[in-house]
Amino acid sequence: MATDATTGIKAMQGQWEDISVYRFEIREHMIMAFEGASCSISDVNGQHQASFASKDALVLREVRPGDKCYVQRGRACLFEAPAETPG
Repeated sequence: MATDATTGIKAMQGQWEDISVYRFEIREHMIMAFEGASCSISDVNGQHQASFASKDALVLREVRPGDKCYVQRGRACLFEAPAETPG
């Protein structure tokens, strides 16, 4: 599992990446795919938004600019969110 200065690069490029411990700082509207031991998401104000664990299997979650995603012992992949349609 990746734990060095390159951790998170593959995941941010839309490829699955095995991660020991990493904090993703989200800069654009994206979809995060996660599978593993622990993932916790907080918003731009530091408020807890969601937590996932191995019991949840594969999770897809929308994340927004300013969110932080804390991954421990899992694999993650982030990709562009679909364009929002004006309502």
